[in-house]
Amino acid sequence: MSNPHNREYKRGFVLSTVIIIEAVLLAIAAVCCLVCKIDLLPALTNARPEHFLLGGLIGVTLSVFGLVMTRVESFKSFHQLVYEIMGPLFAHSRIVDIALIALASGFCEEVFYRGVLQIQFGIVIASLIFGICHFAGKQFYLYVIWATLAGYLFGRLFEMSHSLWLPITAHAVSNFVSIVILRQKMRAADKG
Repeated sequence: MSNPHNREYKRGFVLSTVIIIEAVLLAIAAVCCLVCKIDLLPALTNARPEHFLLGGLIGVTLSVFGLVMTRVESFKSFHQLVYEIMGPLFAHSRIVDIALIALASGFCEEVFYRGVLQIQFGIVIASLIFGICHFAGKQFYLYVIWATLAGYLFGRLFEMSHSLWLPITAHAVSNFVSIVILRQKMRAADKG
């Protein structure tokens, strides 16, 4: 039986909306870099194979851990947010859409939150702002906590590696794996 809260979203709408939001965030990051004289070139040119490998492993682990949390009884609101609100957004997405969404969000958000905010204000403030920007309603406060902790993890990866590519990869892979699994579960539920 379908959930009355579920809405159907056209894949083009979801993809274009995410790309526009991420492009605006990247533009804000570029302006902040100019105004605050932040040079991100060293953090963007420091790319080693291990950054991508470790980022991929961390991203998969983060995704699986987040999806396991949706199954924990105490985190019903987390489950509701993921399956009733986020699920319908991606139910009709194609793999290429999901890859573009994951790459755009991973790159643009890490450049802004880690490359600009963390450099300017430190890891704690950047992580808190990252978490708050994932606010989806007061009943979903656990998701804000989750996003804040994920932001802190991405910030630590940036501090350890001096490269944005490690947190970009972890973020993008986490988003990609989570959305692919979510899309499959939504499609299976529609058939069942």
